[in-house]
Amino acid sequence: MGKDKFNYSQLTAGKYKLSGLSLLTTNSLKTIKGLDHGILSGILYLAPHTTAGAKDPDSGERINVCSGASPACMKACLYRSGASLIYRNINEARIRKTKLLFSDRDRFLSELAGDIAKIERAGERRNLIPAIRLNGTSDLAWERIPIEINGKRYRSIMQAFPAVSFYDYTKREDRISDLRKLPRNYTLVFSRSEINDRACKLALRKGINVAIVFYKKLPASYWSFPVINGDLFDARFMDPSPAIVGLKAKAHAKKDRSSFVIRDHIEAESGELAPAFA
Repeated sequence: MGKDKFNYSQLTAGKYKLSGLSLLTTNSLKTIKGLDHGILSGILYLAPHTTAGAKDPDSGERINVCSGASPACMKACLYRSGASLIYRNINEARIRKTKLLFSDRDRFLSELAGDIAKIERAGERRNLIPAIRLNGTSDLAWERIPIEINGKRYRSIMQAFPAVSFYDYTKREDRISDLRKLPRNYTLVFSRSEINDRACKLALRKGINVAIVFYKKLPASYWSFPVINGDLFDARFMDPSPAIVGLKAKAHAKKDRSSFVIRDHIEAESGELAPAFA
């Protein structure tokens, strides 16, 4: 992106789009911020929680791709914000991708591997770090999904692409319970909700960064941990740890009153430390 002035018309015109991708996108507000930091990111956007209407073939129940989402998280979801509010085909594509994942997983994974390979090659050509976020609007345990590529079976997509940096946010405690089970090239940030403060503090004690949504501005610290600005760019594998990844409330989250969005720091005097870690 360099010093070029960014605007939505450039985004929708595909200025930052890597051609030939089937499932991933390099043409979003989250990914383009990484270009100034030497990172070429591809993000997979699915239809969150049960909005795709994909059903389990055995039970017939709707599949939830965000099983750890809290009520306030679902209400504040960014799925219905930004460009997706203007261009209906964006969410239609997310629904199509989600249904494909659960109706023909082999085809989905084959297309996904093809996209990652293209991004990896493009990163090499442009001297950029290739990075992939598979849960742009979902929370699936990709580290547990095996994949076969050219007749060779891998434990996960991360193992298949060891030179690519993978990263995600998660609200699922089971995914961070044992970091030794995570692929070395996969970084997970635990996300705070209105109901999981205890799990967040345990995660920080383990050295896992925690993402917290704040109202209007970010404090310098919270729970006695430094707050870094997670809105500057999206590649969480670049962050120091342990730390809190601060995100400013956006769209529907600005109206939250459930405590999903932290507001108590607004009343604090400038420079005052946030509530102590307990």
